Amino acid sequence: MDFNYDEWVQNIERLQKNREKVPEDVLKTKYAKPYEKLIQTLKEQTGAMIAWAAVPDNLPVLDDQEDIEAIATRAQGIINLHRIMGTYKRIEHAVFSEYSPGQAFLMASKIRDEIERDAYGPYWEKHCNLRKDGTEIYNDIVGMIWISPDLWRNEEGTCFEFITWPPPKEMVEAVERRKNGDQDHRIQE
Repeated sequence: MDFNYDEWVQNIERLQKNREKVPEDVLKTKYAKPYEKLIQTLKEQTGAMIAWAAVPDNLPVLDDQEDIEAIATRAQGIINLHRIMGTYKRIEHAVFSEYSPGQAFLMASKIRDEIERDAYGPYWEKHCNLRKDGTEIYNDIVGMIWISPDLWRNEEGTCFEFITWPPPKEMVEAVERRKNGDQDHRIQE
């Protein structure tokens, strides 16, 4: 199912209005078919929202099937953990009881952040390498040099702010020490 945020919000608002204006027993008897259809549609839309908001797409990867499978396995573990921890139930509560699409979306987005950091992050960091006598950090996934938080530069000198993953902290610190003239014997040339 494709996810349409505006339709999802409209259906949440429709559910809230129905429940506020019509007694529950009437909704479940006289209006049972449209009411149950609305509930089912919202369940499907909420599932699609979670997939859309929580599962990152377009993460740059190289053609290494083993690494791709490892990322997917870690991501699935995070998703399973959130199911066990009740995050999905809290998202449903935000939709069906609090009528708060913003709160539901925020919870799903936090799952996405965790997947990006803990499932994809180790892969990204593995592809960060020191270059130029340890004064530059290069990522071979995107073919760019790290400049500062959230800023990478390609070989031609064009800067990109869309990449949100920094290199490993230890690597950044080693580059800073090297640029300042301190020697770091852990850097392999």
